[in-house]
Amino acid sequence: MNEVIRQNAEPVSARFTTQAAGEVAVVTSALHKAERFIEGFEDDAEQEGIAELLADLRAALRVVTGEPHPATIAAEKNYCVVFSNYTRNLMAWEGTADEIRKYLGNREILGALSAVDEESAMAKWRLINHGKTREGV
Repeated sequence: MNEVIRQNAEPVSARFTTQAAGEVAVVTSALHKAERFIEGFEDDAEQEGIAELLADLRAALRVVTGEPHPATIAAEKNYCVVFSNYTRNLMAWEGTADEIRKYLGNREILGALSAVDEESAMAKWRLINHGKTREGV
């Protein structure tokens, strides 16, 4: 009996997953269209509540698509920890390894991480090297 229930339930769950994915795509598309339309009124001084409506639409889009808030993305930047063969010092430089190699030349890039600023990048690097966190190279 349980086998019969399982056989009948699997197609329903697969169909539900496909249906849910389709519904998410429809909702996402509708939210994008509404956002583009409302952006046209953003500079109109006579329209009240446009900024709030756009903020609500963008928040709904982030919930539906699972994207992080832009402020969260902007807060952390990419840093590379660099060892200078000249001074024998460690430094944290903002950017990717390729960007940094263009400017720094004879320096060894030890690893990459994300942080808010140079000091927090170095602090995080020290924690990584002491096994206090799993993020790192």
